[in-house]
Amino acid sequence: MSTKDYHKAASVKNVKNDVLPTGRELSKGEIAALIEVCQSDRSTAGSRDAALIALMYIGGLRRSEVAGLDLEDYTPDTAQFVVRGKGNKERTVYLVNGATLAMTD
Repeated sequence: MSTKDYHKAASVKNVKNDVLPTGRELSKGEIAALIEVCQSDRSTAGSRDAALIALMYIGGLRRSEVAGLDLEDYTPDTAQFVVRGKGNKERTVYLVNGATLAMTD
């Protein structure tokens, strides 16, 4: 191998190995059952929990992202949340269908 080829090969960056997260994905039936239980709870906690579950499902939010949300992060007119994630990065999540209704409740 020539010196030029060696330096060219050595300049290639390493590939990071991604490890799958622990846990598992909930099925649509499990999500529906959770929402149903929340809707049967007529207290404000039931409405709150339904909104959180819907937001996590629609937006793919992490627990820490949900815990860091403030009501000021939500714009009802456009049904959007500004979510701060890892590294203090911000992204916008738009609510649709039942998630919007859950937030209204």
